[in-house]
Amino acid sequence: MAKYDRDQIKENVTCAALLESRGWKVDVRESTRNAIKYRRGDGEIVVVIHKGRGWFDPRSEAKGDVFSLAEHLGADGFAAAIKVVAQLVGF
Repeated sequence: MAKYDRDQIKENVTCAALLESRGWKVDVRESTRNAIKYRRGDGEIVVVIHKGRGWFDPRSEAKGDVFSLAEHLGADGFAAAIKVVAQLVGF
């Protein structure tokens, strides 16, 4: 896939959209306008930053863009992450 296509997909899919499509819920009480905290299951936390374009896991060193988030959530490698994120264009 061309770099232009990856950039276009990344521009159209936010980290929040990926998390919400996977059943993560916003923790309204602990979120701010600039940092939205998502929770799932027993203690899983991801914080979305940079207007939905970045994320980090406060319990590890994991952070990045929507493609690295897809890998963090279980996509097997970068190629699989691109496919997961591309399916959410327009979510």
